[in-house]
Amino acid sequence: MQLEGKKGLEMKKTSIALITAIFIFSAMLLKVHAEEGPLKIVMDDNYPPFVFRSDEGELVGISVDMWRLFEQKTGREVEIHGMDWALAQEMMETGEYDVIDTMFKNETRGKLYDFTMPYANIETSLYFHKNISGINDIESARAFPVATKKGDYSIEIMEEKGLENILEYESYEDIVNATGNGEVVMFVMDDLPAGYFLYKTGLQEEFRHTEPLYSNQFYRAIKKGDTKLLTFINFGFNLMDESEIDEIYEKWQGKSAGLSQETERLLLVGATGFMSLLLLSLGVSFYSRKQVREKTMKLEAVLLDKKELAERLEAVIDSIPDMMFVLNRDGIFIEDMIELEKARAFTGMEFGGKSLEEVFPPGLAKLYRSKLEEFIEKGEPIDFESEINEIESKATMNFECSLEEMGLDLQYEIRLAWINEEMILIVIRDITELNVSKKKLYELGIKDSLTGIYNRNYFERVLDRMEKEKGNFAVLVCDVDALKLYNDILGHVSGDEYLKLVAEILKDNLPEGAILARIGGDEFTIVLMDAKLKQLEELKQKIKRDLKKRNDKFAFVPTSLSIGYALRHVDGESVRELYKFADD
Repeated sequence: MQLEGKKGLEMKKTSIALITAIFIFSAMLLKVHAEEGPLKIVMDDNYPPFVFRSDEGELVGISVDMWRLFEQKTGREVEIHGMDWALAQEMMETGEYDVIDTMFKNETRGKLYDFTMPYANIETSLYFHKNISGINDIESARAFPVATKKGDYSIEIMEEKGLENILEYESYEDIVNATGNGEVVMFVMDDLPAGYFLYKTGLQEEFRHTEPLYSNQFYRAIKKGDTKLLTFINFGFNLMDESEIDEIYEKWQGKSAGLSQETERLLLVGATGFMSLLLLSLGVSFYSRKQVREKTMKLEAVLLDKKELAERLEAVIDSIPDMMFVLNRDGIFIEDMIELEKARAFTGMEFGGKSLEEVFPPGLAKLYRSKLEEFIEKGEPIDFESEINEIESKATMNFECSLEEMGLDLQYEIRLAWINEEMILIVIRDITELNVSKKKLYELGIKDSLTGIYNRNYFERVLDRMEKEKGNFAVLVCDVDALKLYNDILGHVSGDEYLKLVAEILKDNLPEGAILARIGGDEFTIVLMDAKLKQLEELKQKIKRDLKKRNDKFAFVPTSLSIGYALRHVDGESVRELYKFADD
């Protein structure tokens, strides 16, 4: 009994000593840093509600208030500077500032900086105008220019996905203002500032967005290797009470009926810190018990996460319209995850245990076999336990194909991705309607909706091309006479039919290789390559003869055209001047 009493006394002395050492270390750390010069902080100045400028130009927001509270808790003066995000990163890299805030963490930045604990979860989506259809992920936006902020993490993501036309703006607000001016119809932006600026400009009903492209977290970062400063910053923010942090968030985001994600994170951080201090105070005798408890909790969390992940994946597979198969390296279908209602092209076909050559016609089988071999040659499968930034492009392949050989007017996009060393996931997406929509959109931009011939937009493109080329180009201009009188007498519906008749006459007499366009209400133009004056005069007379025949046979009000033409004899002569001369 005396021996046990002595051991208990020794344990209490050890615990008291450890707690005393912690408080002494904390006091020394705060005293040392408080005596140093101001801590220089740089951050984006246009990221509401975390940081933005008030009407008076003053920096305000969650991050600003958090640093002011840090200043009170530690006694270290803080200077906060806000600027365009790209410039903020450049100035941080030159050593102008001690800390950069509102930063995402990635592999490239990890080589430059050390990061504090994360303090906010941020989701990023692709936003597009409501009149654009067929957009459901970043890959489907490849045909469009996509705007984002200079220096933004999204640039790296878009380049990895193969987007080439990326428009970079100084700030998120500049991007949203550009959408109001019609300069931008698609952009990638973090959801919090996107919602703020769209509502601020009254454009919230004009834009839709995809599911989040990715999610990341806000960190505070310092120069790589400055462990002393990193420890001080983490320690300073851990001194803040939960109620103080909640008050800041409620100030800028409003109150919530339940716990916010930020509050839950802070609770978790606080609980972890409390458990660490408790471990020190209780001493070595409780160390093993805590370790067992923590490992058990982690195991339960992992099992729960895996169950939730499996449920989510099952829901995703059920909801998406894509078809999925599993192939081995030899091109044999191991299993199919296809639902018949998703597969217009493959209904009733058997896949399990068959090769590509047994399932598809020879031409398609040869194409798929070559793509499979090319994919395998790119390298070994990816390591799914690695960071997402380490996944290389060789892990996936995309290509498009048509099923004309199977007697089907369908187009598909096919994606290959490694499952493990032996199995490959095949995802097939029907893009027929998307391609049809793209074709229709293109034709709407170059065709006249009334007559079906080319419009002025296409005619201008032809002139631009001819300016750069050599040859005897000719322009023939046809003005419809008395169109206003025709409209006044018979009405605009009859006037439209009149214009269609003129277009039909001109198309019937159009030489091979010539281009016909309606460039105004009553004006049509024919562009001819390698023409001669004799050919132009013959064409003019041919059109007039055809007009006369139709007038004699059908017309209540005779159709009449004024026709002029001009020919370029010398290379370099302005084609637009030629058109003006023909029109006059």
